[in-house]
Amino acid sequence: MSDPNPTIFVHIGLAKTGTTYLQGLVWRNKQALADAGVLFPGRPGDHFLASNDLLGQPFAGNPKSLRPGAWEKVAAPARTSPDRALITQEILGRATPDDARRAIASLAPGSVHVIVTVRDLSRQIPAVWQERVKNGSRQTYTSFLEELSPAAESESRYWRRQDASVVLSRWGAVPPEHVHIVTVPPSGARPRMLWERFASVLGVDPQVATKHPPRSNTGLGVVEAELLRVLNATLRPRAGSFAVYARAVKHHFATEILPGTASADRIVVPPEHRDWVSERGREIIERLKGRGYDVVGDLADLEPTFAGQEFVSPADVPKERLLEAAAECVTAQLLENDQLRRKAGKRPAQRQSRPVE
Repeated sequence: MSDPNPTIFVHIGLAKTGTTYLQGLVWRNKQALADAGVLFPGRPGDHFLASNDLLGQPFAGNPKSLRPGAWEKVAAPARTSPDRALITQEILGRATPDDARRAIASLAPGSVHVIVTVRDLSRQIPAVWQERVKNGSRQTYTSFLEELSPAAESESRYWRRQDASVVLSRWGAVPPEHVHIVTVPPSGARPRMLWERFASVLGVDPQVATKHPPRSNTGLGVVEAELLRVLNATLRPRAGSFAVYARAVKHHFATEILPGTASADRIVVPPEHRDWVSERGREIIERLKGRGYDVVGDLADLEPTFAGQEFVSPADVPKERLLEAAAECVTAQLLENDQLRRKAGKRPAQRQSRPVE
């Protein structure tokens, strides 16, 4: 006899492992997934607010991101779904053991399964620094790497949020057989392979998702990321709130204007840090291997690789290159503003010219 209670998949990240792509794909194909037996309750933004509510913390200090009752708004339809449901938000990777237990209890009588997407550290570390810069950080790449290294005085919060073995320990109330590790395919793999792996955990044919997601987080090159980091000294305080910064900078300037303004040198792990990054990556693999989790993909995908990676330090970018990229951004922004004004039917204010004395 089949279980009358729903199976509820809780996707907890990790951040920068294709989560934006997967969430966009799920949202665009919400009805097709529902027809296949998987409910995606609410809208994508609801899962973000729900996660903040569960953890009891506003995102980036923005009080508007913390709304009491937001978790229940997502949990209620999930636990009463007729078959399966999906909750997905990488902020859940920050949950404490108490947070995780509250989430599980709120989803009863549903059977909770945790999904975690994981990527190799050789790609993950640069991606997380870049994402922090997109969130307003002024921290240099050099300083960021020093915080992560074994020589650091204390364990960085990076590892509390990005070491899958540590994150999953906090979700230990979920039985190991209900934990699914989906490894991010290596560079060069088929674009939809991550979705195919994720869909197999949900128990749906990946082909039901016929609508493409919105463009995922756009990556920045070395020059572009360093330019944004420098600009953050002015942008972040002038924005006032993170909500304004996110709207104007993260989701527009850093996505629509900045990418492509400079050469596409990739941000990679510098040679002097590669030994300890490789060792930490192998340690994570070994810890995950011994816990009885369901692995979709291959843990070998998590082995850091540096073949063919040429390191260009953001700190060594000449000021001339930053100025060139900044000029490209100003030009693109001015032309875009002109188009928007034309569409809105606005004309530049006519000012009376004055003779030059």
